[in-house]
Amino acid sequence: MPSPFFQSYNNKHIRMALANVRSIQKKQNDLNLFLSVYRPEIFSVIETWLTPNDPDNLFLPSGYSFVRRDRATRGGGVAFIINDTIQYKIVSIPSQFSHIEIVSIDVSISKKNYRFISYYRSGGFDKSAEEYAFDSARCIKELSKGDASSRACLIVKCFTSKNKDLLVKAFCSYVRPLLEYCSPLWNPHYKYQITKIEN
Repeated sequence: MPSPFFQSYNNKHIRMALANVRSIQKKQNDLNLFLSVYRPEIFSVIETWLTPNDPDNLFLPSGYSFVRRDRATRGGGVAFIINDTIQYKIVSIPSQFSHIEIVSIDVSISKKNYRFISYYRSGGFDKSAEEYAFDSARCIKELSKGDASSRACLIVKCFTSKNKDLLVKAFCSYVRPLLEYCSPLWNPHYKYQITKIEN
């Protein structure tokens, strides 16, 4: 089935998907159906509700591998379900962010490396949730080192859909945070400072 997220890299197509599954074990039939119909090569799932004691082969269909970060208690958890045709390398999360529910992989496509990050933050707005959010932002920034212009180019290359609303959402989600990070602190006035931040 066609999707606005169907991606093409130099004649190499990558099908990606993201879902909040709220217990992957309880939705095993749905997972198998989704994988067989849409055949994503990289499937990011959040709220897996898995624990370190749950073996991969309990629910993962053949032809796929799993990169996951489980929560020790009920709920949460993030993972990538990756088709065996995709070559990837697991990115280690810096130890100061070991409490963050995040996984990252590097995928080589047509001699270029692309980093994928799957992240989950549970609800809540207390002091600990605020600290978790700030730590998460620092972790994601560390994992996604790169400049705003290269991310903007990736968005144009990645999405075959030229739907304006979709591209604006992608830009606002992935590029603007780089440009606006700590802007009240920085607030540059000179063009060379603005250019330096954007590049």
